[in-house]
Amino acid sequence: KTPVGDNRILRVLLDPAQYHADLESVADGKREVYSSLNLVLRRKPKENNFKAILQTIRSLMSSEDTVVPDWLHDLFLGYGDPGAAQYWKLPTALSKIDFRDTFIDQDHILESFPDAENIEIPDDLERPFRLEFNKVTSEVGKRPLENVVATAYRLPNMGPYPECKPRENKVRFTPVQVEAIRAGVNPGLTMVVGPPGTGKTDTAVQVVNLLFHNFPDQKIVLVAHSNQALNDLFEKIVALDIPERYLLRLGRGIAELDSKQDFSKWGRVNHMLQRRLELLAKVEKLAETFGLVGEDVAYTCENAQHFFLHHVQYKWADFQRRLASAGKEGANIDKALPNARKRIQKLKSPKAKKAKKEADGAEGEGEEKIEDEDAEEEEEKADEPDEWEETEELIQARKDLKSGKKTVASILFPYGEFFADSLQPLFPATSYAADMDVADGCFRYLQKMFQEVEECHAFELLRNSHDRGNYLITTHARIIAMTCTHAALTRSTLVNLNFKYDNLIMEESAQILEVETFIPMLLQQSDQGVSRLKRVMFIGDHHQLPPVVKNRAFQKYGHLDQSLYSRFVRLKTPTVDLNLQGRARAQIADLYSWRYKDLGNLSNVLTDKRYRAANAGLSHEYQFINVDDFEGQGESQPTPHFYQNLGEAEYCVALFMYMRLLGYPANKISILSTYNGQKALIRDVIRQRCAWNPLFGEPSKVTTVDRFQGQQNDFIIVSLVRTNHVGHLRDVRRLVVTMSRSRYGLYVFGRFGLFENCFELAPVFTRFAKRPRKLSLEMEEPAGETERACGEIGKPTLVKDVHHMWALLQDRMKAQFASAAQVVASGSGPVASGPASE
Repeated sequence: KTPVGDNRILRVLLDPAQYHADLESVADGKREVYSSLNLVLRRKPKENNFKAILQTIRSLMSSEDTVVPDWLHDLFLGYGDPGAAQYWKLPTALSKIDFRDTFIDQDHILESFPDAENIEIPDDLERPFRLEFNKVTSEVGKRPLENVVATAYRLPNMGPYPECKPRENKVRFTPVQVEAIRAGVNPGLTMVVGPPGTGKTDTAVQVVNLLFHNFPDQKIVLVAHSNQALNDLFEKIVALDIPERYLLRLGRGIAELDSKQDFSKWGRVNHMLQRRLELLAKVEKLAETFGLVGEDVAYTCENAQHFFLHHVQYKWADFQRRLASAGKEGANIDKALPNARKRIQKLKSPKAKKAKKEADGAEGEGEEKIEDEDAEEEEEKADEPDEWEETEELIQARKDLKSGKKTVASILFPYGEFFADSLQPLFPATSYAADMDVADGCFRYLQKMFQEVEECHAFELLRNSHDRGNYLITTHARIIAMTCTHAALTRSTLVNLNFKYDNLIMEESAQILEVETFIPMLLQQSDQGVSRLKRVMFIGDHHQLPPVVKNRAFQKYGHLDQSLYSRFVRLKTPTVDLNLQGRARAQIADLYSWRYKDLGNLSNVLTDKRYRAANAGLSHEYQFINVDDFEGQGESQPTPHFYQNLGEAEYCVALFMYMRLLGYPANKISILSTYNGQKALIRDVIRQRCAWNPLFGEPSKVTTVDRFQGQQNDFIIVSLVRTNHVGHLRDVRRLVVTMSRSRYGLYVFGRFGLFENCFELAPVFTRFAKRPRKLSLEMEEPAGETERACGEIGKPTLVKDVHHMWALLQDRMKAQFASAAQVVASGSGPVASGPASE
């Protein structure tokens, strides 16, 4: 029945046989159970989420503490200067920025600032770099010209172990990406438009890296629409030079994160407790090298901190004092070594020795003898102060200093035994300065170790997981990632915990509802009516799919499908438009680059061998394959709006199996559809045709275009399904997403005559029309890589229809099996063809 008010009528399907047996047992006098049954219902997760999100929205509407930064206020309300929140218009713009490893070399700096008035770079500079920006002009409303002054510095040695070396950025950022990074590091609003494959994620990750190191007292919140995008971002952050103990991933999407570490809240708590045990074990080892056995210095973190203060730091201060007394060349090494000499007694003359011997003998016999005056004088001389003899340690030290095997720093170093497990020799002994650098690095390693011990102290004091988890969120973690849905669900909890953060970076901003964009800005209480937020960075692409709003009335009349990002773009807010893509072949990129302003290609897609080589067994790198009615039928609807097309499903799966026979890995192929019904049908065909066969397996993903936004694969097979009406592919944004998911190969199946007449799709289908509308295969090419260049046609075989494709596939399978049988029969072992050898 139609639901009315809060009442619901549910129909419960029972087992007829069990119901009959229960009724018979009632007739025998047993209790009737059906009137007392309890019904447990589980709502859909999305419906449960919506209720909590709605409650968050209501609380924000009724709260007086709902504030955004002053520089964002007017723009958010839609009036004033649209560019007022740009960093160079704000008084808080940074004139000096430590870019660390952003730039690869000096030439990279020169390339990155084409609009600078002058760039000063001293010769022979190596990264990391610091840049200073000096304004030359200051006209109102115009961006001032600048002089850029580059300096370099040396990162301090952080220890003798391989893991102590910082991980460096290897991406050569384009000038536009550098501008986006600079804008993201500066206070204010940064809007980045990132077409497919232009490195949006790499840019965001570098901004996180610079914020983390330049502002060590600030927290960063990362927000994305989907778990997939957030996990992609988080995986790259994990690979940076950022200690993993400061990273936290909230929400259920952590299960999909492809990482050995667990970055969830409880995973991080367990990590810190385990890390505490590891650190205290190192403290115990260090104490043993000091001879402090059984002193309980590693019993608790507090004991370890006292040990550091009274022993480790004392030994370092003593080491520096002895270095000063010994001198850099070790001229006074005897004054610095604690046991440089040993005391010896030396007799002065033979008479004294004889008198002493006679005296000893007389004493032994018990007789008293009186020595003559000469003997007494000699004994007096023998009683003069004892002399000192150099120890073997001092002799060896002087020998090592003289030969150059060691320096005074390595001889006096107090922690050598603790670092015995590092790469040996610990000291290079090339110079005093080099050895002192190693010594300083070792002490920094110990300082860092005891700093971690101090951070673990709170987890030692807090006795339950709940308190530890709250401490992790509010105090310990510095980079916290979550989806916009999770932010809405946990907003009240975070506010009650007095959670504070300074920077907000939002990926996939164009896919997030305006209110869901607004909520992450308000995950903390204001400070006397002033927002604590210093930076807001929106990264997205308004030319791709907007937020999903199922209610047509809200979508059409309330414009709820317009994201805050898109609204800012409509208000002419200045954006940083990334303009070079490095994902897809240049030919495939032409299918969607017309939608963007000046979108070009990076050098890798033009010069790399994999991009220049053709796809083995396929004549074209992209193609539209026209599919006529299969067995007299095109599109179908088993249920309303559940569109399917059996001919296209069979054709897509047949192409997948053909590619597998040629050696293409299954995880490099994805099959997309524009409708859920077709997705289900393709999965059914795969299960029936090839999923059970290890020679073929299943594609990496079979999903819809909408779900696949933000992801990519090497080869994409697409089914457009519709044969009567264009459907929702008429939305150019969905078309852009469809065309931009592949790197090396894109093969689209559909009814060409239907889509070519659609005005909105004309820029793409005019390009498709230049190529054959029948699938073109290179049947004579062997499995594996081909020497044929991209764009070069060999001896093509045009596939007439689905039946012809299956026939060709069967012939290919028989030929490969026959070849394998011959190889086995000849005694040379099994053939190692592409997929069979995986």
